Amino acid sequence: MVRPRVALSAVALLAGLFGVARAQQSQPQKLFHGVGVVTATEPSGTLTVNHQPIEGLMPAMEMAFKVSPTSLAKDVRPGDRIDFTLDGKTYTIVGLKVVGHTE
Repeated sequence: MVRPRVALSAVALLAGLFGVARAQQSQPQKLFHGVGVVTATEPSGTLTVNHQPIEGLMPAMEMAFKVSPTSLAKDVRPGDRIDFTLDGKTYTIVGLKVVGHTE
């Protein structure tokens, strides 16, 4: 038999988790600035970037990012140094500028 107090605690926990999930969905887009070197490109518009720390979001690492719109990645090549704007909720590059090229 389930104790009423345990059952109520489980229901309260689930309700709290549901409320957190709904609050996260309604939060506005938060944008972050990144700097890095493109190490790979995909025809789908995905870029793999070896980036410096993105303050307030993540440490330095190499990571694949979707790009939206994909036209932003059209002329980007491996070795390009880029400044980019990243949607912190979806980890999608929403702005990009090539600032140089490494050898």
